[in-house]
Amino acid sequence: MQKTRYITNELIRTMQHTIAKPVQLIINPHSAGGKTATRVHAILRLLEGRGIAFTPHFTERRGHAQELVAAFDGTVETVVAVGGDGTINEIINAAAGKDIVLGVIPSGTGNDFARLLGLRDSEAGVASIAARTERLLDTALIRIETGSGRSIHRRFINTMGIGFDAAVAYRVSRKAFGAGVLPYLLAVFQELRSFSSVRASLTADGDTRDTTLFLATVGNGTTSGGGFILSPLAVPDDGILDLCLVRDVGILRVLSVLPKTFRGAHLDAPEVLYVRSKEFGIRLSSPMPVHADGELIAEDALALSVSVDPASARVLVAP
Repeated sequence: MQKTRYITNELIRTMQHTIAKPVQLIINPHSAGGKTATRVHAILRLLEGRGIAFTPHFTERRGHAQELVAAFDGTVETVVAVGGDGTINEIINAAAGKDIVLGVIPSGTGNDFARLLGLRDSEAGVASIAARTERLLDTALIRIETGSGRSIHRRFINTMGIGFDAAVAYRVSRKAFGAGVLPYLLAVFQELRSFSSVRASLTADGDTRDTTLFLATVGNGTTSGGGFILSPLAVPDDGILDLCLVRDVGILRVLSVLPKTFRGAHLDAPEVLYVRSKEFGIRLSSPMPVHADGELIAEDALALSVSVDPASARVLVAP
C-alpha cells in the first residue's frame, strides 16, 4: 500500500495538467490482481502522447471510485475508468444525474464492458478518448430485498447476475489468477462442488411463472465473466433488457452446456429460459447472491426487480 501511495503522490505532482476541463482518471491500482499499478505510467504516457489533459485520482478501497465521482462539482465533463467492470459500475452509480461522459481504459480481470465498446486494450481506450466518439447507452436499476431486511438500490450498465453467476463473480473478486475468462472458469469448477438451485417466481411483461433457478443473468450487454456470452441478443441502447435464466441443472449438464456460452449458442438448451423485457421481477425461496457488473452487491437476496433506464449514460466507444 505504501508503494501505491508513493506512486499516486508522485504522479499527481508531476503529471497533473492544467488545461480547462481535463479528463478525470479514476484509477484502481488493485484491479487485474494489482497489475494496474504497474501499468499506470505507460497509460499516462499514452495520454500525454495524444495531448490529452488529465487529472489522476487513485482509489484506495471498494466504493472509493463512487465517492470520488460523487464529489465532482458539475464542471467535470469526462470521467475515465482505468480498471475493470467494478470500477465502471461505481462511476456509473455516481454519475447518474450528472452531465458526465464515461470513458474506459480497460485494465481489469474480465473487461466485459470494454469489449462491448470495442476497446480491447489500453491503446484502444486512449484512442477512444482522443476521438471522442460518443454513444448514448441504457443502464438498468436494481432493487433488492434481502433476508436480513435490507433494501438495496443499485445501477448497472453491462450485466447483473443471480445465483451461481454471482457466486463465481464473488470468488473471482476475492482471488483471481490470470485475466480474461481463465479465472472465471477456475471459479466455476470450484463453485460447482457445492452450489444448489432454489425455487423461484419470475415476472416479466405481466406474466408470472414458477421455475427453479440455478443462475440468472440480466444483460444490457452481451458478455460477463470475461467471455461468457450469456445474453447474446442484448443491445445496449434498445431500451430492452435480456434475461437468461438457467433452471435446476446437474454438474455434468453444466459442463456440457458451458462451452456453448462462449459462442452464445446455449439458448436452445432445455434448461435455458430467455426473455426480453423492460422490467423483471424475481422472488426466491432461499437467499442467493447477486452481482452488478461483476461486483457482489448482496449475499442474501430474496426478492428483486430490474428495470431499464433508457439512454441514461453517455459513453466513449471505439472510433
